[in-house]
Amino acid sequence: MPGGAKAACLPRKGMAILGAAILCLLFWFLVLNDFFMDTPQTSVSRRKGNDAWQCYDQVKSAIALVAMTLENRETGEVLEIPIGTAFAVSPDTFVTNAHVAFSLTKRSLWARLIENMANQENLSVDEFLQSFNGDEMEDLWEELRRVCRISRVELRINGTGESFPVSQVLAHPNYGMCENEYQNGLYDVAKMKIRGRVKTHFQVATKRELHALREGQAIASAGFPMEGTMLNLNEHNPVASFADGKIRRLTNAQGTDAGKENNRMIDHSIPAAGGSSGSPIFNQDGKVVAVLWGTAVAAMLDGNGARITSGTLNNFAVRIDQAEDIHENEMLPLEQWTEQ
Repeated sequence: MPGGAKAACLPRKGMAILGAAILCLLFWFLVLNDFFMDTPQTSVSRRKGNDAWQCYDQVKSAIALVAMTLENRETGEVLEIPIGTAFAVSPDTFVTNAHVAFSLTKRSLWARLIENMANQENLSVDEFLQSFNGDEMEDLWEELRRVCRISRVELRINGTGESFPVSQVLAHPNYGMCENEYQNGLYDVAKMKIRGRVKTHFQVATKRELHALREGQAIASAGFPMEGTMLNLNEHNPVASFADGKIRRLTNAQGTDAGKENNRMIDHSIPAAGGSSGSPIFNQDGKVVAVLWGTAVAAMLDGNGARITSGTLNNFAVRIDQAEDIHENEMLPLEQWTEQ
C-alpha cells in the first residue's frame, strides 16, 4: 500500500481495534505476571495430620481479590478485571505485590493495550509502533487517554461477599531498580489502604520468628490462581484456593546465604499461578512470614503471555519484613497512583 494511503488509514485502524484490545486485557490480567481479630492471638495450637492447618479457618477472611474496574468513557461500558491477591495486616491496611500495584497505573494499562493491539495485527510491539508516524502516535496516545479510565479498585474479601474500595497505594521504593526479575522480587511488595475496616487480619511473624525460618519448614498460602487452572472464580464473591508446601531455599537476592537478617528471598514448593501474586505465606501458627511474588517458568507458549510453569515446582516469595520500608504516611491517593 502506498505510504500516503497507509498513513491516512492507520489512526482509524488503531481506534477500531482499541475496543477489542480492551477486551483482550482480561486475558492478560489473568496471567499476571503475589490476621486475626482486632485483638490478635499470640498463637494457634498445632495439631498433627489433617489438622496441621487449622489456623486457616481463623485467617482466611483476611485474604482478598484485587479487582479493577476499567471504563470506556465513549460507550459507558465497564470491564471488571481481577488482578491478583492481597491480605490484611491491620483493619485497614493490606499487603500485596508491587507488580500488582503497578498494574493499576495508566502506564501499565496503556502498555498492555498497545501490546494487545499489536497482537491483533500479528505484529510485535516495535513493529506496530513503527507503523505510526509522530502525529499518528500522538493521536493514539490521546485516544487512550480520552477513552480509558480506571474508575475503581476494590478488595473483595475471601468467602464473605464483602468489598472495600482502595483509597491509597504505595509500592516499595526500590522496586524496578534491579537488573533482573528475581532480584526485583526482593522489593516486590506494596501496601493498600481501604475505606472501612475488616474484622480479621494477619498477625505478622516477629523478627525472631523470621530469623528462625529454615529449609524444610512447613508453610501454606491461599489466594486466587487463575492462569491455566480452569477454576470457576466468582469475581464478586471469590473463594481462595489453599495450598501448602515447604521452604526450599533461603537466600539474598543474589542467591547466596547472607545470614538470618539478609536471607529475605524464599524459594518454596507451594503451587502458584498467575493471580496468586500477592498471596500471604504463613506458618502453622497462622502468622504471615512472606509474600508470594512469582513462579518458575519453563517456557512461553505464545506472544500473548501464556506460560508453562516449571516442573520443579520452585516458586518465589519475599520475606514479610520487606514491607516495613513502605511508610503509610507516604502512601498516595488511588487517583494519584493510577495517573502514573
